[in-house]
Amino acid sequence: MIHYIETDPHDKIVNEAELNLRKLLFKNKDDQYIALCEKFSKLNAQLLLCYASYTSEQAAHLVNDMFYAEHIHEKLSVYAEYMQTRLQHDASKMNAQFLA
Repeated sequence: MIHYIETDPHDKIVNEAELNLRKLLFKNKDDQYIALCEKFSKLNAQLLLCYASYTSEQAAHLVNDMFYAEHIHEKLSVYAEYMQTRLQHDASKMNAQFLA
């Protein structure tokens, strides 16, 4: 099943040539970029609602979080540490089996 979101064709969200990725992805946003992130969050939250059991507010918050690269970096860093620990733990279990 394919889901799509409807947008207003007359709503010019942003001119991509003028898009400032630093303002879009990091904490120092002005009012224009805060509004832009909120608009993207509400639009894309509609897609999350199709596939998960989130409320509208939770889905919008989740998407909005992605516009803060610091949050993504922190989450990826924690995940990388978790995976490294799992790999090391699995490797040590394998070495223990070979020694037995």
